[in-house]
Parts: sequence; C-alpha cells; structure tokens
Amino acid sequence: LALTLFLLVGCTTGQPGKTMKTNKGVGFVNSGDFAKSLMDADAAGDYVGYNTLYDQSKDMPEIIRVGYEYKMDSQPLVNINFFDASSGNLVSGYDRNVFEKNVINIVTKYKPDYIGIGNEINRYNGDIVEFLNTYNYLYTQIKGISPKTKVFTVIQYESFKDHPDLLGGFLSRMDAIGVTTYPEIAGYSDPNQIPVDYYNLLATYGRPILFTEVGWSSKTS
Repeated sequence: LALTLFLLVGCTTGQPGKTMKTNKGVGFVNSGDFAKSLMDADAAGDYVGYNTLYDQSKDMPEIIRVGYEYKMDSQPLVNINFFDASSGNLVSGYDRNVFEKNVINIVTKYKPDYIGIGNEINRYNGDIVEFLNTYNYLYTQIKGISPKTKVFTVIQYESFKDHPDLLGGFLSRMDAIGVTTYPEIAGYSDPNQIPVDYYNLLATYGRPILFTEVGWSSKTS
C-alpha cells in the first residue's frame, strides 16, 4: 500500500521578502463508501486530486462532474490521461478528437483553477511529438475559453531525472509542472535517506510545482 497526497508549491525568486506558498490535498480514492470517501478527501486539504482516463463514451469522465458539483470546501485538481501509465500504452480505442473534447468540455463548463493533460508522460511508449501537438492545441483552446486556468502535464520524477530534456518542447506552454514521486524507485529504503537537494532540478524550470502524487510504501521491512 502507498499513501498518495499532493502539494501545490509556488516558485521562489530568491528576492528578499518573497515566500513560497504551499497548498495541500489528497488524491481521491473510492474506499468503497463513495460519499464518505469524498468527504474524507474534502477534509484533508485545499484541493482534491482527480486523476482519470478520458471517457470515450461521454462528454467527460463522470468523476470529474461529481468532483465539481458535489458540495465541497476544497477545489478539484483534474488530470486527464490518454494512456495506461503502468504499461505506457495507449488506452484501447484511443480517439484524439474525443480526448480533446473531454478536456475542452471540462474547461468550458467549470473554468478550473488547474487542468492537467497527460499523466507521467515520460512513461508513454507512443509518439511524444504527436502528444505535444495535442497538448499545444489544447493549451490554445483552454486559454481562449478560460484564460486564468493553469495548464500542466505530469512527469514521473524518478524516471525523469536522467532525461530532463523531455520537457523542452512543453515549457513554453506550461503554467506549472506536475510531478509524481516515489523515492523508493530510486533505491531509498527510508525517507531520511533522501538528500536535501533531491528535488532541486525542479527549481531550474521557474514554474510552480504540483506534486500530484507523493507516495511511500507502507510495507514492513
């Protein structure tokens, strides 16, 4: 088992008096009692994360509609994916037009604070340039509909550290950088072993950082 939470971390400029703002939340997981799971997630912080595949048969994933229309104090933080992050393969029957419509429908209806397009994209086995074209198209559409919405994509940090050039094509249209991180992947057996500069690479991009998944195994050693 793993605990999954997320943090929204603002960038610092190094100027005196500038402080870093951090908002906290958890990713939504249905524990069996759907309403209680929503209430528990709502009580956990400022945002509730909804990371889901697009819906091939509807105008948007139903969980996104619930997240926005269920009366909660927290704000939804949505990430829509088009491939299976565990295998890196496109979902069966992937349709780019339907995927784009899902994203545009969400933005049109809810004008979200943030919206993520693609999860752990450095684990995608397909044509990253084709996805970049999709991302750039959606970025333009989103800004035309909801200029204040911050658009991002998500990278898996432990896999990304050795290939930081991946984000080069995205940076001009990234308002924030989404990150999942599981330091055990890098060989750390205890959180106290993680170097203090472990995440310094992220500061070089000059963008707010959204830790969309921060996990550590709960297994006993």
